[in-house]
Amino acid sequence: MFPLSSPKRQSRVWTVYGLTCFIFYFSVYSFAQTSVHIEAYATLGAVGTPYKTTLTAWGGTAPYSFAATGLPAGLTINAATGVISGTPATEGTSSVNATVSDATTQHAYLTFSMKVSKSGTISLTVSPETAVMLTGQTKQFNASVYNTTNHSVTWSCTAGTITSSGLYTAPSVNGGTWSYRVTATSVADSSKSAGTLVLVSPNIPPLTITNASLPAFMAGSAYSQMVNVTGGQAPYHWKMITGALPVGITLTNSTGAIAGTSSQTGIFAFTVQVTDSSWPTHLITTQPYNLLGSSTLEVTTPLLPEITAGTMTRP
Repeated sequence: MFPLSSPKRQSRVWTVYGLTCFIFYFSVYSFAQTSVHIEAYATLGAVGTPYKTTLTAWGGTAPYSFAATGLPAGLTINAATGVISGTPATEGTSSVNATVSDATTQHAYLTFSMKVSKSGTISLTVSPETAVMLTGQTKQFNASVYNTTNHSVTWSCTAGTITSSGLYTAPSVNGGTWSYRVTATSVADSSKSAGTLVLVSPNIPPLTITNASLPAFMAGSAYSQMVNVTGGQAPYHWKMITGALPVGITLTNSTGAIAGTSSQTGIFAFTVQVTDSSWPTHLITTQPYNLLGSSTLEVTTPLLPEITAGTMTRP
């Protein structure tokens, strides 16, 4: 398993050599959560047999755009989805250079090898090609086996559990996003296998702002209140997306504190948005407020004369 969002992990390149001599090569990058990432799990193909694998992207800002050079003859990439598909035409090993860019023109790069065996060789594909899951969720995977009458497979995974029929249950993770492999191996030839990548994030409670209203403030007096949240994953970020606070009172983005002193009065309408640190997708919630500002009313009266019980007093 590979943690994908740990700021302490250095960038590494991993190479895996399978029994079928296909080479799977990918890079795990350790960027901040706003960076875009790319990963691949390219399995063995066979000449004349339909082939399909998917480049996985996450982070950054969707939508993504994919490109790849050096693909085996007969295969193409869908720029919008990252799906590499087609029917391989020639045997051999190809070095593929892949790129993904997000909506803000951030890029990530990946180099990996794809091997195509001769026609008639047993090969497999697994669907779906990628999966994004939360802790404890389940996903059904299916395998297709080509060039043999025995279509049975055995399933395995690097973390979590998977049944003999391919029903996968994601493992428990505490934070960040973790990458795992689900693999189907041919019963007819145990040296032939195919797999998919699964990205697992914590199952985080919904993000909720707990105070639906704020107490009024008195003009000229110090004011301090919090926009409180539950759920999601800390740290949080608060910001005002509509309206305005009275002059002198501000919202602190890092704490959710609304504080200050204002001489203004009236009703001030505004909306606060809170974003958490969940990954790969941030949770967002909003809450509208009407903050009332009033002034102190001071009543004064002249000194009244003393009165005696039973007597009439005139002003």
